[in-house]
Amino acid sequence: MIGSWQIQHLDTPSLCLELGLAHLDASINLCKDMEAGALPETFHHAKVIMALAYHGIELFLKYGIGRRNAGKCPGGHSLRQLQAEYESLNRDPNLHFIVPFIPAYLGFSADDVKQKIQAEQPLDQHLRYHLDMKGSPWPEIHGFDVEAYVSEVTALRDTLRAISKKIEATKPVQATRPGV
Repeated sequence: MIGSWQIQHLDTPSLCLELGLAHLDASINLCKDMEAGALPETFHHAKVIMALAYHGIELFLKYGIGRRNAGKCPGGHSLRQLQAEYESLNRDPNLHFIVPFIPAYLGFSADDVKQKIQAEQPLDQHLRYHLDMKGSPWPEIHGFDVEAYVSEVTALRDTLRAISKKIEATKPVQATRPGV
């Protein structure tokens, strides 16, 4: 039997790490199932696969922040904001990685980029729901490449596992349990 007693000894950052990696594993395995024909190739299924990866990355960033912040993992779902906080606390370039799901605005002025960032749709919501909070379809067209996704997210998961080992080797603050 699998039970919560298996994780009761873990501090909050460790819980974020383990759950984040589990989300990435599930995303990869579901995508492999889609690739093998065991899961329908529909955009609804693809959104679930991507939502699992998004949440896994979110939890990894919270883990990395919590390890440098006395065990306190932040709230919120914005990968852009979590990445900025993660990088400010983890300055070693060996702990950095390219965070997917964050739009890049190339060729725009600083003011235009700031406006575009403020107008960004909440991607975590886009991946979880078929309509926005106003009941409207999400703007723009989105696609999903099954083969590319499997290899890219597998490489990302492996990178995050390696980074977590480096973080654990240098963790400066004893973490506490409350708060995710």
